[in-house]
Amino acid sequence: MTSDERLDFFLGMMRCRYSMDVWQYDSEMHLKKTSAVWNMLEKANFSQQVKEYLAEGGKAPAELDTNLGIRWIVGFAWDRDELREIVVLGPFISGDEDHQVLIARMKNQDYRVELKKLILDHYSGIHVLTETALRSMAVWLHFTLNKEKIREDQIGMIGQSAQEELRPEFLSRKKDYAQMWANEQRLTHMFETGDPDYKGRISYTSAFDEGFIPGTRDSLRAAKDYAITLFIICSRAAMRGGCQPAKVYRLSESCTVRIEQCVMVTETEMVAADFMNELSELVREEKRLAGVSLPVQQACWFIQEHIEDGEDISIDALARRSGYSKYYFSERFRKETGITVSEHVLNERIARAKMLLAGSALSITKISEQLGFCSRSHFTARFTAKEGISPSEYRRIHGVAP
Repeated sequence: MTSDERLDFFLGMMRCRYSMDVWQYDSEMHLKKTSAVWNMLEKANFSQQVKEYLAEGGKAPAELDTNLGIRWIVGFAWDRDELREIVVLGPFISGDEDHQVLIARMKNQDYRVELKKLILDHYSGIHVLTETALRSMAVWLHFTLNKEKIREDQIGMIGQSAQEELRPEFLSRKKDYAQMWANEQRLTHMFETGDPDYKGRISYTSAFDEGFIPGTRDSLRAAKDYAITLFIICSRAAMRGGCQPAKVYRLSESCTVRIEQCVMVTETEMVAADFMNELSELVREEKRLAGVSLPVQQACWFIQEHIEDGEDISIDALARRSGYSKYYFSERFRKETGITVSEHVLNERIARAKMLLAGSALSITKISEQLGFCSRSHFTARFTAKEGISPSEYRRIHGVAP
């Protein structure tokens, strides 16, 4: 495998997880090719800083750190002591920074208004990585370029972050805690009642992100903590509204697992929104069942509880548990719920499948077996007919490897 083939393979692997651009320069700092739409590197005075790093004897990969908190990984390909190529990956935001601090730093720079707007527009799409993840990527890049192993403590640093401390400005902002509490109560009441307009209340209130985790230095961790905390609070409200605890806890577990897998703030927000919507739909479903008779409710609860553990949930078994004949039970179920027992079981299986596809690493074949489908192809056909997309596509949309 040639050096170019190794680099292509490495970049393909990295792009499976991270959205990033690549710049390749020759030894004279002439750009050979890049995937970037606009060259943010030039705004970071990249060429001059790399020349200074090399002049000082730097050979190991380095982090290029700007005064905006945006970083790149710079790798050097060597033929013994002769520099062959420079490869740059990025941009990234260090997990040690907070988006608000970075935006405030940018606004304090002597940049044109057009450039400031361009940078702000790109912030939301930049991955937030911990310092450990950045250095690990630098180690892998160096091995790819040179077939040489190095330690993380050998990685250099090019440039220097701004030294001014802006965080106290954010920490000192006055907060209306009474209003935060009122907003939280309105939101939880909406989940108790199954009100689908809860999204407007979440977008309106800033109670959690300003009250629960102010000034955190890791914006990705903050987004995850915010999303998980919000979901837990609303899930408790859903149970007060009549949802079965077992089903809510399963949904909460899937939500937490999936959120922890996220690698971007925007991805975290989208995943959280999906789970919040599913929780709200669950509340409305329970409200719909509130008007049915106890035997039918118990049948629905039994189906929910045993949908994936192999328990017999056939119409015959459910009728026996209710004390009715198969015909009478089937007719009563249909009249009270508006759907047949078979349709309800399928709905429950598809709902549980969505949770497992988005919140677990189980294979699609295993999920189909666990939920009682006769084969993976049968599961795929029923899922696609119900949701409009295949299980593998649903999993891909939710950021989980097939």
